[in-house]
Amino acid sequence: MNDTNNHSVAGGWLGTYHYRGLLAGVPPVRFEAAFRVAAEGKFSGTILDDGGGCEARATGIQTGSQVAFTKVYVGRRRSYALPVEYEGALAGDGKTMRGTWRIGEARGVWEARRLWSEESRGEQEAAEEARGRAEELTAA
Repeated sequence: MNDTNNHSVAGGWLGTYHYRGLLAGVPPVRFEAAFRVAAEGKFSGTILDDGGGCEARATGIQTGSQVAFTKVYVGRRRSYALPVEYEGALAGDGKTMRGTWRIGEARGVWEARRLWSEESRGEQEAAEEARGRAEELTAA
């Protein structure tokens, strides 16, 4: 894996996690995640699992293409009391990432594809602002 990757994990992601080992029969779970950079190399965000609508908070660190984060479910569901540890890597193009996860004795793999990035969202907002200013000037 290339640790010189300069793509940020910041942005929106759609992914799936799969169970392995003794829980291999459990169906895969889709999730949506949104991460933002908090400080150099550190990021935080939210994750929403499909199905039960379980929401979680995530905090992590990115070093080159490598990512590691902890997902902690919010709410009162006792079965989700333990944090979930994720490790993985961004692909060279920054459009996908994949890795492994663990919670207690349960383990599995995950993958996600980028829905949007902080850079593209910033560019889109700047373009919309410029269009709005141009329309104001034209109307005046």
